[in-house]
Amino acid sequence: MWSRAGTISDKDLTNFNISEDLVSVRAGPTTYGVILLGKIRLPKVPKITVGGRESDGFVHVRIHDPPNRGTEDVTFHSLWTDEGKRDENGRAEHYIAIQTDDVPLEFFNE
Repeated sequence: MWSRAGTISDKDLTNFNISEDLVSVRAGPTTYGVILLGKIRLPKVPKITVGGRESDGFVHVRIHDPPNRGTEDVTFHSLWTDEGKRDENGRAEHYIAIQTDDVPLEFFNE
C-alpha cells in the first residue's frame, strides 16, 4: 500500500506545504455537513514513470466539516486507497495509498 514511500521516513512522508502541495479540492454539502476532498502532493516520495512520463506521489484525503460550528470541529476522515484488480473471489489483490497525477480526485466513502 505504501511501497513508494518505503525508503523515506515518516517525517519526510508528511513533510508537505499545504499551500503549495494541495493541488486539487472538491467539496459537496450533505445533510450532516460538508465533505471536502483534497489531492495532496508528497514531494519527498520518489517519482515513478506512468505512460512515458514522470509522476509525483499524491494522497487523496477526505475531510468532514459538520454544520453550523465554525472550523474548530473540522476533522480528517479518511485516506483513499485504490484496491486494484480483484481476484476470482472478489478480494482486492493489492492496495495503493499513494496515487499518481493521472488519478482524478473523486468522491470516496472509505
